[in-house]
Amino acid sequence: MNRRISIIICIILLVISILIFMSYQSIFRYKSGPERKVDTVFIGQKKYYDSFKQSMQKAAKFYEPFNKASTFIENNEYGEALKELNESLKNARGNFHKGMVYGQMQMIYNKQGNLQKELEAIELWFSTAGENANHPEFERRAAEIRQQLAATKKVPGTK
Repeated sequence: MNRRISIIICIILLVISILIFMSYQSIFRYKSGPERKVDTVFIGQKKYYDSFKQSMQKAAKFYEPFNKASTFIENNEYGEALKELNESLKNARGNFHKGMVYGQMQMIYNKQGNLQKELEAIELWFSTAGENANHPEFERRAAEIRQQLAATKKVPGTK
């Protein structure tokens, strides 16, 4: 009986010492602050960045103008929104981001009634979306615009 108790006590002490050692290691291994190196990098289609901070800075160059454009769209300031979207497009890192911008541009041109620009935005969206792109609303709208543009060219006295 005494032997059994001593074995149980030894096992308990061993487990406790392992837990203390592991917690001590984790406290001193994962320091916070600027001296800690970051091993995370952004992996994109074109470039690898050295640090997470650089990746965030690159993303901010895209999202800040894009978010400003959304605010301008809500306030019906389409000229300013298009300026911000063009700025955002310059910093787009992949086709997904470009597709977001072209989708917003299509919406603006639709509200302005600029059929040619709207069609261009839709076609650019499809060119960035790839072969398997599936957006029935854009497909339907592009077909409508093509019909309307073709009809306006057939009217005598117009170019």
